[in-house]
Amino acid sequence: STPSLSHDQRLAHLERLYPGRLHVVEGDVCLPGLGIPDRVRHELAREVDSLWHFAADTRFEPLLEELVFHTNLQGTRNVLDFARKLRTLDRIH
Repeated sequence: STPSLSHDQRLAHLERLYPGRLHVVEGDVCLPGLGIPDRVRHELAREVDSLWHFAADTRFEPLLEELVFHTNLQGTRNVLDFARKLRTLDRIH
């Protein structure tokens, strides 16, 4: 079987596939504005044409239900709110 790749290895692979087009921005979907500084969000609003949303919590344990709900539902709402402000956005994946 193929060994699983680390986060850094997957990112390096994607950067090779899309040279100069892929920019990873760290944030937190649970926070308004995704926890991204205003200056960076304004910059992204002028430049981003494609948004990939992979954030999810897949721990479906009863004790974590509220946290998982918040991460998955409110997190997605925050991503969509952020996406609405991206003036050059062409698609969301």
